[in-house]
Amino acid sequence: AGYVNNYLAQQPLLFEPGTRYNYADGANVAAAIVEQISGKPFDKYVHDEISSPLGMKDTTFVTSPQQKRRAPPTRFDTDSISHPVFFSRAPFLFLNWLGLKTVQVPNFLLDDSSVHGDFGLKSTASDWGKLIQMLLSNGTICTNNDTRTSIQILSPGSVEELGTSTLPDDSATTSLVPPFALDGAPPSKNRAFGIPEPPPATNPKF
Repeated sequence: AGYVNNYLAQQPLLFEPGTRYNYADGANVAAAIVEQISGKPFDKYVHDEISSPLGMKDTTFVTSPQQKRRAPPTRFDTDSISHPVFFSRAPFLFLNWLGLKTVQVPNFLLDDSSVHGDFGLKSTASDWGKLIQMLLSNGTICTNNDTRTSIQILSPGSVEELGTSTLPDDSATTSLVPPFALDGAPPSKNRAFGIPEPPPATNPKF
């Protein structure tokens, strides 16, 4: 919250909210609002209201020694780096040019215990699946494998809002602000930045 109140709140707006898109600190602002309304630190709110009810036992901002031992090394295939922003993939393109097709880097993120709205939460594929299942179930999830008992994490309206574009047009690339204008990437790349495509005419059934 200090970063938001002491720095971001003092900066001028790039544009009116909801009129364009910029890859910036919106998630940190949202985290500060959550702290203000809930009266809890953001990491505690995430644990109490999301990860713990969903049984996401390995989702945390602070990893234990046991979790660090379980974490696999991070490897990058420099032939298949496709980040939509050029300067994010440029180092890997350079390594590929040097002939390094596979790069292994230390899991330095595991030692980072700072709490951000947009960064720092560690998790597993199993835990991530629980979060996705909750979203696919309109914000609810069954408890203890009992289909008769469920808990509500998000309202159906909130889930719908998460998948709805709030930009003034469907062509999100025209609303992006440099340097995150996706370098002319096709609209499908916008999903990497949380910009959904227009919803289908009918909702798919799962």
